[in-house]
Amino acid sequence: MEFIQKAEDFVRQMSYSFAFDPEPVYQGKKGFYDMMIPADDFLKILDFQKIDYPFKPEIKIIELEGLMKQENISPLKAIKIVKNYVDHYWVADTVIIDKRIFEKIASIVKKDEGSDKNVLRNQAKYTESCKTIRQKYFEELMTELGLTAEIANELGFPQWLKMKNLSASIKGERGGSIKFNPNKDGVTHIDFNSDEIADAFIEYGETKKNKSLTEEEKAQAKKKYDDVCKKVLEQEKKLREIANGTIEASDRKSITTSKLPEKKSSEDLESLPSHSFDGKTFEEIYDYFHKPLVGVIKDKPIYLDDETLREYITLAFFKQEIPKRQFSFLNFSESTGKIIGIFFAYYSLLPRNKRKSKEWHVKLLTDYFTQFDYKTTHGNWKSK
Repeated sequence: MEFIQKAEDFVRQMSYSFAFDPEPVYQGKKGFYDMMIPADDFLKILDFQKIDYPFKPEIKIIELEGLMKQENISPLKAIKIVKNYVDHYWVADTVIIDKRIFEKIASIVKKDEGSDKNVLRNQAKYTESCKTIRQKYFEELMTELGLTAEIANELGFPQWLKMKNLSASIKGERGGSIKFNPNKDGVTHIDFNSDEIADAFIEYGETKKNKSLTEEEKAQAKKKYDDVCKKVLEQEKKLREIANGTIEASDRKSITTSKLPEKKSSEDLESLPSHSFDGKTFEEIYDYFHKPLVGVIKDKPIYLDDETLREYITLAFFKQEIPKRQFSFLNFSESTGKIIGIFFAYYSLLPRNKRKSKEWHVKLLTDYFTQFDYKTTHGNWKSK
């Protein structure tokens, strides 16, 4: 079957950093440095490692999704195939990086900082950066192949993800979404739209694996999970009705799980500078991004919900703080260029004396959102 062959080829090539970062760039204190190795050597490496050039992970993922459907492979079987190859090729989450890249980093750090004190640290940072880029594509592949909560449970999520230091977004059939995302310490975080659903899901998953439990005990755990989902969905329905003005606001007292996306209070805004680093007010920045990112339909945001947009503007433009956990765009599939275009247009419309560097504005996207890595975004920084 062609899907099996292509899946192995995709995972195998993603073992090598040159597959997804063929033209590495180092950002130092004095600027940017090219880490490309000589062209002849580079082509020899590609030939030896059997890496397609240019290797386009996004296109490969679309191709795999199409083959899965064409060959009538179920999401469960497709994901099992990918899992087996990941277990084989990505042992201990290793990324194979040519030694000359590390030699380049050592040379650049000495030149940039006048010392070799931070060489090992920056070599390690590049390795982690490669893992992050690959992890992003793995997450996209899992989503496109149709990963569900049930498949995740059957394959041993989040244990497998924890071992491989990978992540995946999962759409729950009963509403909400799940994101498995291990931190640097290997602790797996699970983000649901409700902590209650998260707890019930984990408990239900552990119960299913416990062979010593009776069928009645397992049925009770499933009922608890179903009851919690039903309760939370009912509460969220009420919230939407309150937001639309169809329920009196006094009914909010009975709702405890979710929060309405509220506007920044005047007190919150007063605690911020009156203008951002580029001379814009909060309202001006919000007005620019709201329509293309949030849209005009309350319950159907395009890429971000209103609350997330406000939080992003506050952190990125006023506090200039990177969040402990990055934001994520909704409905992201095949929208990379559109979103970059929105941020590029904001940058282009600023007066030149108010702009910071191109690199600074690229990082307003890559430092705050999980789906964008710096190098790719920097190379595609243009209108859609």
